[in-house]
Amino acid sequence: MAYIALLLKSIPLLSALINLTLLSVWFIGAFGIGHFVNDICDADQDVKAGKQNSAVGIPARTRIIIISCLIIITVSPFFFLAFNLFVWLLIAIHFVMAIFYSLSPVRFKERGFWGVLVCALIEASLPVLIFLIDILATGNACNICCVKLVTLVFIWSFFLGMRNILTHQLEDMEKDSIAQVKTFAMQLSRSKIVSLNRIVTQLELVFFIGFQMILIGSGFLLFGLPLFIAICIVTVILFGRASLFLRNFYSKNQRVFYHLDLLYLIIVPCIPLIYLIYNSTDYLLLIGLHFLLFHSFLKTVFFDLVSKIKG
Repeated sequence: MAYIALLLKSIPLLSALINLTLLSVWFIGAFGIGHFVNDICDADQDVKAGKQNSAVGIPARTRIIIISCLIIITVSPFFFLAFNLFVWLLIAIHFVMAIFYSLSPVRFKERGFWGVLVCALIEASLPVLIFLIDILATGNACNICCVKLVTLVFIWSFFLGMRNILTHQLEDMEKDSIAQVKTFAMQLSRSKIVSLNRIVTQLELVFFIGFQMILIGSGFLLFGLPLFIAICIVTVILFGRASLFLRNFYSKNQRVFYHLDLLYLIIVPCIPLIYLIYNSTDYLLLIGLHFLLFHSFLKTVFFDLVSKIKG
């Protein structure tokens, strides 16, 4: 989504790289805090359930040092970016939610559907919103209705986050039962969570198509139409083969949302990047960095294609 914002704002390559690097540093630090605090709070339960936990065996003083370093990493990038009060407010909200997702007495993760909502916000929609607003606040005025675009992207990423956390809770149901962790999935039957997750995934795709239509209506035909066609193809693949989708839902060796991962990580970023390169060849560096970042996923795609050809 950051590439779309860069496309809309026509930011020079150097400024784009600085912005993306600083925002990525914040992203790494913020996720690090959330996951490490979660591991600290769940240490005893994870040991009981046989889960991996990064905080187990680490002394309290070392834990404090690690969290302090992660806080510095999280906050420091925004001293080098243009000040935006709304962005700082979103960062504060994200930080509080990430901490209290697993920290007692609030501990959202064991408060039923609230845990799903909060996790979707901190792991998907709030980071996306911060990226978009910070980049769109730079450079010249947008030539489309940015409010509509940001709103639809926010809603799409929220359903994406819901789909991810529901899938994660489904995969962990057996271990959560041993550890007596009362997640939302543990409070409902497995079949109900599967049905809910399918509805969430469909809404995710609907809102994704929605903000692509805004781009198309705003004049980005070269950018919007190919992506819109790609989304339609993925929709047919995912929901036209419902039996295969359900049969492989719990398979550890098969990526259930493989096609969506391919769409979001490869197809979606490539189209605005190609458009940026069309305007300036300087952006070849950016597409090189993107493929370097996701080289492991590209390797998975390549070997999957090879195995299908051979099979």
